[in-house]
Amino acid sequence: MTRADLTAARLNAGYSIRGLARHLGISEQVVRRVEAGAPVQPANAKPLADFYGTTVTDLLGMTDRNAA
Repeated sequence: MTRADLTAARLNAGYSIRGLARHLGISEQVVRRVEAGAPVQPANAKPLADFYGTTVTDLLGMTDRNAA
């Protein structure tokens, strides 16, 4: 997923950054950073991946092609 995909998914679901953060029980800063392409802390990865409809691996920026 791209940063634009993450933002689009949030907006299509009808959430503001603040609303999504409250819904997931995480900080607004985490949502902003994820949508800006910053690394995701493992503790936040699962709820974010579930919401965005992606995998934790994808959200963490890892792919099978990059696995050693």
